[in-house]
Amino acid sequence: MILFFIGDLGLGNIIGNFIAILSGISMAGTVIFLKLIKDGSPVEMTFLGNIITFIISIPFFFQSVPNLNSILGLLILGIFQLGISYIFYTLAVKQISPIEAILIPVLEPLLNPFWVFLFTGEIPGTYAFIGGLIVLTFTSSISC
Repeated sequence: MILFFIGDLGLGNIIGNFIAILSGISMAGTVIFLKLIKDGSPVEMTFLGNIITFIISIPFFFQSVPNLNSILGLLILGIFQLGISYIFYTLAVKQISPIEAILIPVLEPLLNPFWVFLFTGEIPGTYAFIGGLIVLTFTSSISC
């Protein structure tokens, strides 16, 4: 993980880097706790987590009121990109190993530098590339 941030470490980036690290820790915690649920429904727990997130986010809504197109885009993303995928993901978590459960959502941010390079030509930093390869190599070798 350090390799992803080492090229961008600086006082101006420290808050973003800290939030990124917390995001990774939170995702790992989510998978662990979804696997530990014995009696409850993972779908219900995920729904509750999203409701809590919505409530916490309400004050930020009023900082810049979105227009109709923004609201429509948020609804589409919330229903399809997050909502439906969360349902399938939480149902699958009970059926697969923890490493498989984390590998799927981890691939997306790891492949982001590749997609950015492919579509914009922006070359990722050497350390980001090495860090991504290390994570992909070890997680895929553990799951085999």
